[in-house]
Amino acid sequence: MKRFFLVIVLAILTMVAIAQEPYKAYCEIVGTGNIIYILLGVFIFYIIVKCAGKDIRNAQERERRNRAYEEKKIVEDLKAYKEKQLDEYLKVGYSFTIKGIYYRTENEIKRAQQIKMDDSLFLEFEPDNIYDSNAIKVLTEDKIHIGYVPSKSCETVKLLIERSSGYDISVYVKIDSEDDIPYILAKINFKMSN
Repeated sequence: MKRFFLVIVLAILTMVAIAQEPYKAYCEIVGTGNIIYILLGVFIFYIIVKCAGKDIRNAQERERRNRAYEEKKIVEDLKAYKEKQLDEYLKVGYSFTIKGIYYRTENEIKRAQQIKMDDSLFLEFEPDNIYDSNAIKVLTEDKIHIGYVPSKSCETVKLLIERSSGYDISVYVKIDSEDDIPYILAKINFKMSN
């Protein structure tokens, strides 16, 4: 509405300036006629700048809204993908490499070396861990701490455990190495209630 009003005022001023054409010769002699054209030019320039500024602000606001919508859509798509991925893990299981064996005590490392394929393992949440409050310990059947679930997998493992009605975890692959620190891949199979 404001823009319409400004355009009407501009049109009226332009018509007034054109209508004063006979008056122009007199004004040139007096020297005041150019002031009207200068004021008219300044006014037109002001209107153009004002309208352009509003258009720029509107375009920036549209761009901001579009960006916010796109970011929201990406987050929703990622959530949907993660949900689908979690459902798949619940069906087929989740595998991870046991981390931190190297940092365990000598007795804990020896116990990790004695592990065999299909041995059962246990998980224990460790919320007071000084390095990672999401840490999950991996324990043997005799409750010896041999390592951790990788930090990048802890959130996923917690979500899967919460969604399942129970789980079994066992040694899936074990490879002995030259430095006496075994590579152990564990697999969690989830139980689902009907």
